[in-house]
This record gives sequence, structure tokens and C-alpha cells, in this order.
Amino acid sequence: MLARLLISIVFSIGFGFLTLPLCAQTVLDTVCAGARGVEYRVLETPGSHYDWNVQGGFIRTGNGTASVGIDWGNDTGHFFLEVVETTSDGCLGDTVRAFVWIRDGIHVNIDGPTTICRGDEVTLRASGGGLMIWSTGDRTPSITVKPKVSSKYFVVGYSPSCGTDTAYFNIDVFEKPQAKIEINPPAPKINEYVVFSAAGNGQRNRNVYWSLLNQGQQSVGDEFIQRFTAEGNYKVQLIVIDQNGCSDTTEDQVNILGNVHVHIPNAFTPNSDGLNSTFAPVYDGVTDIRLQIYDRWGALIYRGENDNMGWDGTFKGQPVPIGVYLYYVEAIGTDGEKYVYNGTITLIR
Repeated sequence: MLARLLISIVFSIGFGFLTLPLCAQTVLDTVCAGARGVEYRVLETPGSHYDWNVQGGFIRTGNGTASVGIDWGNDTGHFFLEVVETTSDGCLGDTVRAFVWIRDGIHVNIDGPTTICRGDEVTLRASGGGLMIWSTGDRTPSITVKPKVSSKYFVVGYSPSCGTDTAYFNIDVFEKPQAKIEINPPAPKINEYVVFSAAGNGQRNRNVYWSLLNQGQQSVGDEFIQRFTAEGNYKVQLIVIDQNGCSDTTEDQVNILGNVHVHIPNAFTPNSDGLNSTFAPVYDGVTDIRLQIYDRWGALIYRGENDNMGWDGTFKGQPVPIGVYLYYVEAIGTDGEKYVYNGTITLIR
């Protein structure tokens, strides 16, 4: 009958654990799921052969010898590791069994948006590891970056018991559309239709939104058409959103001009009764106006402008005779155009 041999399995090299020789039926080691090349050995007797049997992994190297390297699987739990020694003279020893606890390994992940618009900041968050070291050099669970071009980031997670794991993350960076407003006509008047156009955006436009600020008017589309019934400054906002979700916003204002109205009387009565005693044009929508009066021979007898305008029927302080006189009116409208009026005025006393 063969003599029985008493041997013990020793955990030699692993992920942070080192034990003394242990007896059978003992939890020998704790490893992380997926651990590779973990070495176990027994005290070697020269000439002996060692048959190993592994549950939950497979023997990579050394079967038949006193030292084996084992690749553990991804299943978690308690799995046995056993060995039987056969001496050089054929003596067979007892089967020695120990247990290995396989627990979850380290699995590092990165969460965050995979697409951003140029100029935007993005926060990336890593999980699944103890100490985190990013490709940026940061050692925090999360980082905030502002890439100008499409970029790849990675983080290495370290665990004292389960080694390391690396996660990679790609961010695609898209250009933002350029929102620009064109106004036609550039100097619109009251009751004139104004066309606002989204210019310079090309085929990247998918959604174009308009708002006439403080007026409650909104529209969607490349053009926004509006008719204004009162003069003044109006502010319009344009928002452009492209197919990548990138957006740009701009604002502009349009100055609605009043229509130019110049009314010139054809007679006046400078008789000091306070009624129709001066001659002057009545106007609206005008920024500058000048009046000149000539007698029938073409001599200039009066000149006035803006608020200092109004002929009282005198020349050099003396009343002029009853009769017909010539007038010349030059006005600059709020639209920047020049308007000229000329004709005759009858002076009656």
C-alpha cells in the first residue's frame, strides 16, 4: 500500500495577498474576477509529480510541477484548488484541497456626453475604481474639460486588492452655426413689410426660431415677415439650431421710420389778428427742414429752418406788399432722403 503524503498549498504570487502554508479545506486566497497568472505552489519533493485540478479557472502553466499559474474566470464565489503528489517510487499522497474566493474585479467606466459643441464645457465622471488617474493628470472622480476638437480621454482606476482597469471615452466636437440677421429694406417705414432673413447658415440649419422681443411675436423658418404700424426701434432675436444640436443666438434691431409729410399752405394773412399770421410748412417724419421766400423778381427776402421757421410777411422789419411770393422748401426725412418743394404763396392783408 502506498504511503500517504501530507502537503499544503501555498499562495505564492497574486494581487496583494501573501499567505503562509495552509492546510486542506481552508480559504487560501482572495482574487478578483478575471485575475490572470496567479501562482500557487507546494513544497517540492525532488522527483515527484503533481497533478492539479482547478475549479472556476484554468491552469496556464506548470501542471505536473510543484508550482502552477492560474487564470481565474469571471464568475464570483468560492472555488476549489486541489493537488495530488505522486513520488518517484509511485507513492500516492492524499488529495489536498483549498478554496479560493473570487470576488468582483475592478471595472472602470466613464459617463458623460459623447458629443458637444465647440466652446462648451463637459463633465466626465469615472466609477468602478478606487484611485482614479485621468489622461489629463487629474486624480478626482470627475473632470471638466473644454475640448476644441474631437478628443479621446482615458482614466485608470486602481484598487489595492483588484489591480487596475482602464476606460476610454471619445468626445466628438461640432462647430456651432453662425446666427446672422439680414433686414430688408434696411430703413423701413410705417406700414411697410419688413423681411428678416437668417443669413450665412448654409445647409446646417435645421431649426430657425424668431422672436420680436417685448412684442409677443414669434415665428419659425428662414424668414420672418412683419409689418409695423408705429415708428420706433424694435428688437428681434434669432436662434439657430443645427442637426447636431448646436445653437447660436443673435439679436438686432430695426428702426421704423415715420412717413414724410410736408404740408405747405397756399396763402396767409399777416394782419396781427393772431390767425394765420405766419407762413411755414407743417411737417412730420422730418429731421431737418429749411424755408426760403423770394419776391417776384427772385430776390431772397426770408430764410428760416426747423424751429426757427415762419415768415411774418416782412422784409428788413417792414411789411411787404400784398401779392404772390415764391417759396422753396428743402426737407430731410427720417429715412435720410431729401425732399424738395417749391411753389407760390399769396400774402393777403
